[in-house]
Amino acid sequence: MIINKELAMQYDEKKKLAEELTVAYRELKKTEEYLIEYIKGLEEMMFITSHKVRQPIAHILGISNLLDFSTNYSLDEMKKIVGYIKRSALAVDTFTKELTIFMTTIDKNNKKNGA
Repeated sequence: MIINKELAMQYDEKKKLAEELTVAYRELKKTEEYLIEYIKGLEEMMFITSHKVRQPIAHILGISNLLDFSTNYSLDEMKKIVGYIKRSALAVDTFTKELTIFMTTIDKNNKKNGA
């Protein structure tokens, strides 16, 4: 009878530990899924940054190099140059807004998922 009680206690302890391990495993899987999504988000952000920011910056740098070589531009040429600079600056501005929305979305998803 004592042995049966001891075995029953051991069984209950093992059952409790198994339940705790199951809960821990679920939490671990949830964290793993979050990390996978987070890494995907970072990779997407790096791609977007390398394409959406570098291109307008390259344009601005190219235009500034043109301005370094000559000051003999007509008013119409200067207006075109300023227009190119504005378009590139607006592209960077648009990207920063998109990046803010992207990061806010990631943050909301993290909070929603309890991460």
